[in-house]
Amino acid sequence: MKLDRRSLLKCVGVAAIVGPVVSVLGRGIAYAAGVVYKKAALATEKKNPSLAAFKYVAQATDSKDRTDKAGTPAAQQTCANCNFYKNEGTLEGSKDKVGQCLMLQNQIVHGEGWCNIWVKKA
Repeated sequence: MKLDRRSLLKCVGVAAIVGPVVSVLGRGIAYAAGVVYKKAALATEKKNPSLAAFKYVAQATDSKDRTDKAGTPAAQQTCANCNFYKNEGTLEGSKDKVGQCLMLQNQIVHGEGWCNIWVKKA
């Protein structure tokens, strides 16, 4: 098959449009299927000075530093309802809810966790 310049440019143009669309759809399907994080990726298992600085705990009820913020009682503050928490999924081999924390460089944190930079989800 012989391809002239015009046909080649059309193919390249279509690929430039279709490629990103397929990529976005693929990520959307993967997200809808549920995210499963490996236990090795948990922030608590990494040596990260930010964890200590932000007083992160895997269980919010273990923290003695929680105080009422932005009209939200301390007892209702968890990573799961924090503005910096995203991509909630489950922990490999369990039903623990985990997600990524933007303030901890996208490290994986427990949904039931808490740290002192908690901000109410908008």
